[in-house]
Amino acid sequence: GELVVRGLADMVESPGGALWSRDAAGDHLVQVAAWNMRRDDARQPVEDAMVRFLAEKDWIVDLAEHRVHPHRYDGIAMPEWLRGLPDAWLVVPLRVGETMVGFVVLAQPRTPVPINWE
Repeated sequence: GELVVRGLADMVESPGGALWSRDAAGDHLVQVAAWNMRRDDARQPVEDAMVRFLAEKDWIVDLAEHRVHPHRYDGIAMPEWLRGLPDAWLVVPLRVGETMVGFVVLAQPRTPVPINWE
């Protein structure tokens, strides 16, 4: 898991992040790995609006953009645990085929990095 986080983080010069994946029951996402980001024991329901948005749209959520323009993200509210991460920058959905299996939260890079749909 840490290698997944580090691989994605390196692509956008992020200094850290965390991987969230489905629990054994499949009805929540839980943090399974972290690299230079605090561990969190929050359980994110798969039926939550943010998780459904990630699964349906397959978009990366830019948290700074979400704070200014929530309508671009269908007005979904970010979960409390995510709002409590001071360095959180991006939420990247992870898919296997047609199924979203988890997501990675990446920390803000040291210097601004422009991102686009690629």
